[in-house]
This record gives sequence, C-alpha cells and structure tokens, in this order.
Amino acid sequence: MRAVLYSIFFVCIAVIVSTVMLGYRARLLQTMPARPPTEFPPEGEYEIPPVPAFPSDRPAPAKSTPAVPAAPVETDPRPARPRMDFLMRQKIDTERFNRVLKRFYPGELDAPDAALRLVIRVGPDGKVEDAKTEESTFARPEFEAALIDEVKRTKYPEDDRYRSTSFAFEFKSVKPLPRRPLAEAEAGRDALLARIEKRRAAIFATSAVPADAGLKVVYRVLPSGAVDEAKVASSSYRSTAFGRAVVEEIRKLRFAANPAYAPTEFTYEYAEGSAGKGNSGRP
Repeated sequence: MRAVLYSIFFVCIAVIVSTVMLGYRARLLQTMPARPPTEFPPEGEYEIPPVPAFPSDRPAPAKSTPAVPAAPVETDPRPARPRMDFLMRQKIDTERFNRVLKRFYPGELDAPDAALRLVIRVGPDGKVEDAKTEESTFARPEFEAALIDEVKRTKYPEDDRYRSTSFAFEFKSVKPLPRRPLAEAEAGRDALLARIEKRRAAIFATSAVPADAGLKVVYRVLPSGAVDEAKVASSSYRSTAFGRAVVEEIRKLRFAANPAYAPTEFTYEYAEGSAGKGNSGRP
C-alpha cells in the first residue's frame, strides 16, 4: 500500500514541474521579437554559384600559329592536260638530260651519283611556259640551267581544250663502276695458252694449219669473277672445233671476286706462230 502512495506522489510532482516549464516557455516567446518567414525564389530562378576550376581544368592560353599561304586557285575551268602527253615525251626529255650530262661530265667516271626533280608547265599551245628544278643534288647550277634550256625545246601537242598544266620528271645520274683491269686477264695468260696449245695439237694432229690462221674470242667477266659469256668474234681456221675448244677453256677461267668492278669484256687473240697471243681490253 505504501508503494502505491509513493508512486502517486511522484507522478503529481512531475505534472506540476511540466506545467511550470510550459508556462515559462510561453511567456518567454511572447517577449521575443517576431522573425520574418524565410522566402524561397520561384522555381527555375535559383542560380548555383560556379565552382572555381582546378588548374588542370583551366583552358590553355591561345597560341599564335604562323599563317599558311593559300594554294593558288585555278581559275581556268578547262581540264588539265592528260598525264599521257607528258609520259609519251619523257623519253625525249631523258635523251636531252643525258646529252647535257655528257656535256658537263664528259668522262665515263665523271658523272656524280646525283638526282633532281624537274617541274615543267605546258600551255594550251603545247609550248613549255616554265621549267624549274627541285630537290637537286647536283653541285653545278650551270648544269641545271642548261638542262632547263634543253627541256624548254620540247614541243607538246597544241590543244585548247586543256589549261596550262604542270608535270614533274625525275632524273638520276648513276656513277658507273670501273672496269676490271687488263692486268688481271694477262696474269693467267701463260696457263691459258698452254691448255689451248694442247687442245690445238689434238684437233689438228692429222691436218695442216695455214701459217696465217688466227681467231678472236670475246668474253665477259662478272664482278663475282666468273666468265658468263664467251664467243668467237672472228676466225680464219677452217675447222670450228678449235674455236669451240678455245671458248671452253676461257669459260673455265676464274678471276678474283670484286663487287667494285663492273662486268668487263676482254678479247683473247690467238694466231699461229709466237706473235698475237694474249688478251686485250674492250671499251
């Protein structure tokens, strides 16, 4: 019974304290100034302030680029001259190039390893209106000037249907390799002569040979040292067997391999008696 009374007592105390606190709060709110209500902008008018960009997101300053010259605009409505017109006359211009090259570099080994690009412009009347060299590795400007003068003489077909047209030719000069020296052929002359004499004795063992008989054999030596061609150029022997025997013996020759030499022709001469036996070079 006593516990129930205690519970009723504490509940009463809590109700009294709550009532006093609510009264105090109401009085405090009456004494404070009124705060205006919060106003929100209409829908769609609220702007989010921009976020500062990071250094990596900032645009790079504009760089000034040099102006590129515009390509010339072709105002002539007519079509260009067909490429075939130029290709059909390329052989003529090549012959002019070789003629000028020989004039400035007359020796066989004088011409340099060089090339150039020649651009020509041909008008409707078929005449070369302009010619100039590009990308030239020739060291003599006078050679290029002479070549331009020669090329300007080339005449193309006259045809008013075509506008003035440019075309480029490429010319190249390759320095030839030197010839194999005659001394190499003469070095094995005695051994070759001994084999030829042996073959001659077998072929003409039972027949007479004219005292003035002789023959010439032309043969070519490759950079590898092998003889790839050999043929009888002339012979006064009645029998062809001796000429074939000489060719066979010459084909057996082996020279020293040397890629620095061009294929070289030699002439081997054989005549009855002691004179007129040996090699000679051919240009």
